[in-house]
Amino acid sequence: MFQISPYELRTPFPATISYSFAPVYNGKAWAILTSNMAARTPAEIKALYMASGGSTCNVQNMDVQAGLESEIGNFTCALSASQTYKLHVYVEDCFSVQGSTKIAYDRLSRLILVQPYVGVVLGGSKQSLAAS
Repeated sequence: MFQISPYELRTPFPATISYSFAPVYNGKAWAILTSNMAARTPAEIKALYMASGGSTCNVQNMDVQAGLESEIGNFTCALSASQTYKLHVYVEDCFSVQGSTKIAYDRLSRLILVQPYVGVVLGGSKQSLAAS
């Protein structure tokens, strides 16, 4: 369950996204982006089913602590500008071990519109002028 639902920290760009959330319980988190707008099951999120953005554009088995904000987005993505993606976040508590009953878990899906780069080329790479 989320104490603080995932929210946007910075404007999403093709190479990066940045979201934050806080779980109610200690546990693990998974997150993927998809271009398909359908909901995803926890098993699909964990398996990176239909994940977009490349092999480094996801969160897998990340430790999270109750009441402390965790960031989704310290990774590199390869997303298309001006395209809408869906962020799928799944959190399960630390009691959800193999073969036991899950005490608490939550899923959240949120639409993200990736902004095009607006900027200048410096040293051969695009630099965004958008405020973060």
